[in-house]
Amino acid sequence: MTDEEKIEAETDLIKTLAPNDHYTVQALGYLRSKAAFEPLLKLLSIADLYQQVFIAEALWQIDKYQGSITILKDIVNSPSVYHENRDLTRMYATSALGSINDPKSIEILKSLLDDKEYLVKYHAHEGLKRLLNLET
Repeated sequence: MTDEEKIEAETDLIKTLAPNDHYTVQALGYLRSKAAFEPLLKLLSIADLYQQVFIAEALWQIDKYQGSITILKDIVNSPSVYHENRDLTRMYATSALGSINDPKSIEILKSLLDDKEYLVKYHAHEGLKRLLNLET
């Protein structure tokens, strides 16, 4: 992708940014779109928990936003929060933590190795393997 194409893609994606469209959020994170940082930060305050996972991950990809770790930690460690896709949301949050190479993220993942939800444990294990270079 040329620089010109990237700018055009970023502009189009930012225009269509919506609280329920995690694909656009993921694309902006993948592009590491500095122009999307502030709009994503604003979107965070109106997004549901599921969407917050993808926004937090994109903010980390764009600018290593430390608040992302706190957001993801709160989501995986908050069993009293109601959400229709709670287990799925926790799994995605755990998976996102596994892509954040930071000591805080590693500690959170370690704490999830004994989680009651199998997919949370699985993604914590896989994330730790990746972050600690234990891939075989």
